[in-house]
Amino acid sequence: MERERTRVLVIEDEESVRQVTRRILQSYGYTVIETALPSEAETIFRNHHAEIALVLTDIVMPECNGLEIAQRLRAIVPTIKVVYMSGYSEAVLPQHYAMTTDMPLLRKPFMPIDLLRCVRQVLDADAAPKCE
Repeated sequence: MERERTRVLVIEDEESVRQVTRRILQSYGYTVIETALPSEAETIFRNHHAEIALVLTDIVMPECNGLEIAQRLRAIVPTIKVVYMSGYSEAVLPQHYAMTTDMPLLRKPFMPIDLLRCVRQVLDADAAPKCE
């Protein structure tokens, strides 16, 4: 899949992280749709799911968590690729945020190369790889 045609939906409640993520992705040719609110992300996805190749979502957000919003989006498109972001370690996340080993997780803070590598790995994979 060509980056120029690859649209990424970024769901991140922290504005500075969202802006940096957008700038990094756009600087490498990705088209970015961004939102701070999971409810808005769901509306965007319903209206543009045919154009969105990947969802990049924070796990811990005030409105609902990233795992829940990914589940809602997968009810619309079961095959949508998702990368989760978190500044918390898995040990610190509350039990209902428990991650499985096959969920791509990008640790914050991240370097631009880590973000780009993770996004590319997930886009290119047939199954969900763990971001390394």
